[in-house]
Amino acid sequence: MPDRELPLLPSMRFEGRLVAGAVLEDLDPVLVDRLRSPFSTHDRTQVLLSFGMAADAGDGRLQPTAAGVLFAGKHPERWVPHARIDAAVYQGDGEGLQQDHEVRPTARVVERAVFTGCLDRQILAACDFVRRNMRIEGNRGFGCTEVPQYDMAAVFEGVVNAVAHRDYTAELSVRIAMFDHRLEICSPGEPFLTSDFETYELHNGSRNVQICKLLSRCPVAGAPNTGVVRTTFMRCRGEGLELLRRRTERLAGKKAIHTRLGGSQVLLTIPAARAEAWATG
Repeated sequence: MPDRELPLLPSMRFEGRLVAGAVLEDLDPVLVDRLRSPFSTHDRTQVLLSFGMAADAGDGRLQPTAAGVLFAGKHPERWVPHARIDAAVYQGDGEGLQQDHEVRPTARVVERAVFTGCLDRQILAACDFVRRNMRIEGNRGFGCTEVPQYDMAAVFEGVVNAVAHRDYTAELSVRIAMFDHRLEICSPGEPFLTSDFETYELHNGSRNVQICKLLSRCPVAGAPNTGVVRTTFMRCRGEGLELLRRRTERLAGKKAIHTRLGGSQVLLTIPAARAEAWATG
């Protein structure tokens, strides 16, 4: 058995690990081809190798890596079951997400959903879940505009960052919890390279280099109406985080806040629109 099929060592990247039992036929050719430049002359095998989606298994054959099944697998949840998004809507503003992966029982669940499949499809499905469940209020000021509970561009960036930078060696899911006046997104893993959330975007490097690279190439198809033109899922380093903060503060009058949840998870809290934005005048 190749070394990369053994349990991961701290120095090994999850995304480059060969997926034991998986074969190239477990990858969807259409999903591979969407990552190829329209001007590329590389064949599908070259694309898989250049993006770290497959590697030599040691016996002359190619085998999918974790990055390969997460972006082009026909059934990624078969190989990496914890690489999913769990979402829920709760009534009220009770205690939020906890380290034990639950919300305290004081909050009543209104709706739950689990999103599996390729990472980009999970992101879009989770954003659509938030869009469908958030409130839209009418502002009867000049023009009588509709004001959303959350800025969907900020939500999109928050979900993308959680999926891109989470620790995939931790057998936990990304979690989204919607409360009456806030949205929480919990991502497994410590912040990478720094513990200073305020300057996080200034630090180069990522826990998941290939996953970030693939998200920066993966076309955004059927994206929610975020008000921001996007062609791919990831921007240049730090741009998405800055957009998240700026648009949240403009709508809510408060900052989106990153905090540690226990010793091994990061919690993003996005406040809902401020009351005056929904004023009926």
